[in-house]
Amino acid sequence: FFSSFVWLPMADTVTIRAGAIVLRGAVLSGKVTVGAGTIVHPSVSILAEDGPIVIGENNIIEEQCVITNKSVLGPPSPSCFLSEGFFFSLLPRRGADGLRDVEGMPPQTLTIGDNNVFEVGSQILSLNVGNCNVVEAKAVVGSNVSLGSHCRIGAGCQVVAAEVIPDHTIIYGRDNTRRTDPGYTQPSLYPEQRDFLRRVLPNFHPLQTTAAP
Repeated sequence: FFSSFVWLPMADTVTIRAGAIVLRGAVLSGKVTVGAGTIVHPSVSILAEDGPIVIGENNIIEEQCVITNKSVLGPPSPSCFLSEGFFFSLLPRRGADGLRDVEGMPPQTLTIGDNNVFEVGSQILSLNVGNCNVVEAKAVVGSNVSLGSHCRIGAGCQVVAAEVIPDHTIIYGRDNTRRTDPGYTQPSLYPEQRDFLRRVLPNFHPLQTTAAP
């Protein structure tokens, strides 16, 4: 049932730029902007809970990826649940703009650059993601992390401690082993994949058609 529609509870705040492809079955909530050429697969969740989310151009966001702006973490409301040690409010206090207002803290924007690839089941909470990164399947980039450009986060890796990850950093393996490779750039197969998806997906999947110039 849920895969048959795009959930837009605040539809007037969701902006899909011309040329972007957002497939039905994705969940976009809050103040979200999807840049031109970006592809959002079904079962993706983009949740602007504590501030806007601005996604740049030509990104690929694959199935079950979750991008969440949780930049303001306050005390739980009376209606909440515990998940992996964190309280998440089901009924958060919200200001006049519809964003959560905790102790007067201003909302922060989660900004994602261009030409990134977020693979199946990855989770992005970082407020700053650069360009041309690859976050592999089921990897996690936490809210206290600033991710540079031309980085690769390996499958299943969890990067959650507060840090700035420099450009050209590769993180991989069970122990989050890392190295810096100044010569690393995003493999050429990803631009080819984007072009292929743009040609093929509209033929087989209904699209969310709300668009802005």
